[in-house]
Amino acid sequence: MASTITLKPPVRVVIETSPQLFDTYGGDQLIRKAVEGSTNSNVTIQPLITRIDRRAYIVFDYGVPNDDNKPQVVRLRVKLVEPSLSCVKLSDQRAYVNSVVDGDKKMNAKYGLSFPRVVDVRKKEQAKGTSPGTTANRLGGQCTV
Repeated sequence: MASTITLKPPVRVVIETSPQLFDTYGGDQLIRKAVEGSTNSNVTIQPLITRIDRRAYIVFDYGVPNDDNKPQVVRLRVKLVEPSLSCVKLSDQRAYVNSVVDGDKKMNAKYGLSFPRVVDVRKKEQAKGTSPGTTANRLGGQCTV
């Protein structure tokens, strides 16, 4: 079931977890957990998108060249299984994930933005006085959990 996942670069990784786990451990520690089974420490990790809504999603490139717009994608669910974090590999949604990242790259170029980008929908919803998760979630909307 839950075991160490070995990532083979180049690969785009999507981590799905709970907002509570994200708040407790932060994106950097969750990324370290995702790559811990990989042996090459010289691989570049490029955080791309973090989105927090009903679920927290972290998208990062692991050894992906800047000009590769359609790398392989691995989806991982990170959970707390006392006393440590555990990763489980989920189904592939390569086309969808790559299209979201490609759209954000185009938006970055158009508006002079850069990665990593962090969107915490919870804060936006709290400011509006609505409940979290009532807006469309670009990364989670089509992901089966």
